Amino acid sequence: MLQQLPNPDNVPGAVTTGYQRQNTNMYAIQTGLDTTEPFDNGNWLITVPAGGIVEANGVMFKVTSQINLNKPNNSLAYWIEVIDNGDGTASLVSNND
Repeated sequence: MLQQLPNPDNVPGAVTTGYQRQNTNMYAIQTGLDTTEPFDNGNWLITVPAGGIVEANGVMFKVTSQINLNKPNNSLAYWIEVIDNGDGTASLVSNND
């Protein structure tokens, strides 16, 4: 089952219908956002193109330049982990665990 998140009103009024609702909707939009579009070129390499945005622990990060990740085993599927470096940047690593 899915439940619609109601839109905030535009009248300065109750917190539950205005700002709180707005903040809830903004958080929902950002949580889990991933527009990075990585691809496996089949040559022991996963490429993450520049320009994508990904959310990690509530923080939004933009891929500013193309990232290439090596695959130790070309016959396994890998996922990409986002690691928040704590200084306004993040790193990507490939993993098959």
